[in-house]
Amino acid sequence: YFWIFLQLAKSKFLLLPFLIFFSGLLDGVGIVLFFPLLEKLRTGGEGSQGTILKSISSVLDALHMNSVGGILIFLSAVFLIKFLFQFSYRVASQWISLDLYRTMALRLVEGWSNADYASVYLQTTTGYFTNIVSRELRTFLGAFQHYMGSLVGFFFILSYISFSFFLVFT
Repeated sequence: YFWIFLQLAKSKFLLLPFLIFFSGLLDGVGIVLFFPLLEKLRTGGEGSQGTILKSISSVLDALHMNSVGGILIFLSAVFLIKFLFQFSYRVASQWISLDLYRTMALRLVEGWSNADYASVYLQTTTGYFTNIVSRELRTFLGAFQHYMGSLVGFFFILSYISFSFFLVFT
């Protein structure tokens, strides 16, 4: 499906995996940032920290945000940027869906207009072409939306698993 959508939508389609990937990455970073926040709330910043919490704390120290308020502000900023990537993905997805609809409808109309009158028009009912344009194009666009939803799920699962391995092995 990737190659079909890439051929029809051209380079605009390559924007979507990029937006999805960074949205999933920011989601993973946001989830990882909950650990130092919970540690600060649980112990008040004192106590034993694991290596991952120490490294996150050092990054937050460098940004002068190693307090509960600072972590919350940083966490909010990460999720705000994630929202912007998600919103951009949804807008781009709708834009590409509209473009795919136009492209496929134009191809259908051109193909239909080039058809032989005697073999096509006399042997089909009047609703046949309308049925193709309305139902089949919507099915095609539904397949595109479903494919994009699968890509979103894949990148988010990949992000969660990657951050899980990162947390376990550090």
